[in-house]
Formats: sequence, structure tokens, C-alpha cells
Amino acid sequence: MITVYQTPVAWGTPNLSPFCFKLEAYLRMTGLPYEVKLADLRKAPKGKVPYVEFEGQRMGDSQFIIEYLKKKHGDPLDKELTPMQVAVGHTVRRMLEECTYWYIVYMRWADEAGWLAYRPVAETMVPWVVGGDIPVATLRQGMLRILHDQGTGRHSSRRYRRWPSRTSAPSRPSWARTSTCSGTSPRPSTRGSIRSW
Repeated sequence: MITVYQTPVAWGTPNLSPFCFKLEAYLRMTGLPYEVKLADLRKAPKGKVPYVEFEGQRMGDSQFIIEYLKKKHGDPLDKELTPMQVAVGHTVRRMLEECTYWYIVYMRWADEAGWLAYRPVAETMVPWVVGGDIPVATLRQGMLRILHDQGTGRHSSRRYRRWPSRTSAPSRPSWARTSTCSGTSPRPSTRGSIRSW
């Protein structure tokens, strides 16, 4: 049994963290047995969610966990993909994880309208996730510093709101060729990832 540690759910979504959503989608799609528990970041191997406990070891980073499970249990979801389909799936996943993710973080923590909606959710999660009563304003300042260092936080909200259509538009024609971007069946590298974002 795999124990998945992640943040509480909110807004009717499977998880507010795209990476928690991604890992749980993979586990559901492969049929591997798992249970979900609330995370404590003080115990997270990488200091972030999700992390798992599996066969007496604790492991962090959703992609590392998935790669480990593929090596251990085989790759039932992607085994029939061509090298080209694997490459497309990898490209889409990287775009979502390295670009779209930061847009989500920006809209939750930096954009004032987004922060007004996200703050009540963040306030309920803080004690569970960080293991103590840290003021949400302090967490927000930390996230704003991370966004600034990463580069996303250096843009105005007005400019940033136009970002998704500019960065995803070139990919649309290739996405339209098949129902799942890389084959005719759902794959963790594409459909599950896209829906989780």
C-alpha cells in the first residue's frame, strides 16, 4: 500500500496542488493501491507535496515517484506509445509543470483578486501543512519572494493575465490531432496532466 501525503482539497477539485493531482491520477489510472493522508511539510523529504511512504521508505517529487513506480511495476499506461508520442507527452508535461504552474501560483498569491479568493483556503491549510500557526501574510510574503526570484513575480497582473493564451497557442494544432495528444488512450504524460492543470 502506498501512502500519499498531500494538501487538503478545496473548491471541489481533487487537489489544489497540480502535482498532488498528477500523482493521484497516475495511481488511479494504474490501479496501484494507495491511501491519502494530510501532509506535514516538516516530514516531507523535499520540503513539498506530494510525498509518499512506500515499502518503508519516504520519497518526494511527483515525477520521481512516478518514475520509481514505473521501474518497479512496469509502465502499463505508456507502453504502447511511439517515441514521437513519448516526446510530445514529455513536452506537454514540461510546459504545464514549468510554465502553467507558475501562472497558477502567481494568480493565487500575487494577483490581488486571486489572493482574495485563495486566502480563505490558504488559512485553513496552513496549520495542517506547515505544522503550526504561521500567519498567512508571512507565507504570502515568502511566496512573493519565490515568484520574484523565479521571474514570474516581476510582471504586472495586467500583463500576466494575457500570458496563458500567448504561451499555449502554438501547441493547439498538435493537440487537436488526437484525442489525448499521444495516442488514442489516456496517458499519464498527457491527458491526466492536462486535466489536473
